[in-house]
Amino acid sequence: MDFDVAVIGGGINGLFTALDLTLRGFSVVLLERGAIGGGTSGRMHGLLHSGARYAVTDPKAAVECIEENKVLVNMAPHAVEDTGGYFVAITREDEEYVDQFLRGLRQVNIEHREINPGEAVREEPNLNPNVKAVVEVPDKVVFARDLMFSIAISAHREGALIMQGAEVIGFNINGGEVREVSVKDHLTGGVRSVKAGVIAVAAGPWTYRVVKMAGIDVDMMPTMGVMVVYQRRLTRRVINRLRMPSDGDILLPYGSTSIMGTTAVIVEDPDNLPISDDDIKFLTSEGSQMVPLLAKISVVRAYASVRPLIKMQGVDTREATRDFMVIRHEKPSNMTTVIGGKFTTGRLVGERLSDEVARMLGSSKSSVTRGYRLFGANLYDDLRELDEPLRSLASSFRGSVDEDRGRVAVLTATDE
Repeated sequence: MDFDVAVIGGGINGLFTALDLTLRGFSVVLLERGAIGGGTSGRMHGLLHSGARYAVTDPKAAVECIEENKVLVNMAPHAVEDTGGYFVAITREDEEYVDQFLRGLRQVNIEHREINPGEAVREEPNLNPNVKAVVEVPDKVVFARDLMFSIAISAHREGALIMQGAEVIGFNINGGEVREVSVKDHLTGGVRSVKAGVIAVAAGPWTYRVVKMAGIDVDMMPTMGVMVVYQRRLTRRVINRLRMPSDGDILLPYGSTSIMGTTAVIVEDPDNLPISDDDIKFLTSEGSQMVPLLAKISVVRAYASVRPLIKMQGVDTREATRDFMVIRHEKPSNMTTVIGGKFTTGRLVGERLSDEVARMLGSSKSSVTRGYRLFGANLYDDLRELDEPLRSLASSFRGSVDEDRGRVAVLTATDE
């Protein structure tokens, strides 16, 4: 099989890269070792960031988030719930951060509004009645599975080949270039060769393993985050703790449930993510400071994902940038890699990675995904256009990825 580009990784970054390149007219194959969205992207928290969380500590990432927040709403309105968000100050220390937070929001031009605490509690009756300050921001909820399915089908309809159960197990390198990609088919157990002019690696926290097969080392900081799913939806909006980004400071309404997150621990193996009872107790305790009723609601499950953060000397997991980096390798010279980024900025990551691929292929074609409407934006009309196998697959993807993925950690908490 011969293609212009082989994209490795079927998460949000790889999917948007495949779509972007296909829309530029390139022949593209996407190789995913498991199922589309089966890795980090499918286990994300559910937050479509406004960028407010990073306004003080990571302004570049904040600007990217607010811009992509607006783009994704237009691309995939069916996969986004416009909940809005509150940042809430609970302690005196939180309250002392308010002015710095507001300055940061103004500097990165994120729309916001200070809310009277009494008004906020009337709007969100389960909010801590002793909240000291509240700032409203345009946070939203994104349904990861719906969005990724829409991107995959859109890329397929535009001409990309999307291969699931296709694990890259090696590269045939000759003359300083990848000549063939060896791919194991997990359905048949066989191995096939894929030829492509450029190899674009977007494998999230598994990227370092993929590029190592080509003799490349990348500086990554794979960082596990734990999320806890609770039985009831307790708020209309996303509730954020108004403080410097920390562990356990985002409570998200997701369908009929609530999801509390997250933690940040460096891991060596992104396939081995142990979740402890202490993780669940910690997140419940932190969340109940914002919404006290959380401590009385049954835990459905806990799950974990791994952020592919850029490794920086002297910087811990919370200080590390949430920005991303596209790397063009010297050897093999036809391979490029992306590390870092967030689910919210997946389209932008795909655009920038595709820009690099286009340059490597000698093309000046530009990205058009910013104004592209994904499959599913007009769901019923779109479904009628599919053949029966794809229509059945589309129906099976309805709902949230967090409803059927993740690691069950505890089922013993009871309502009181």
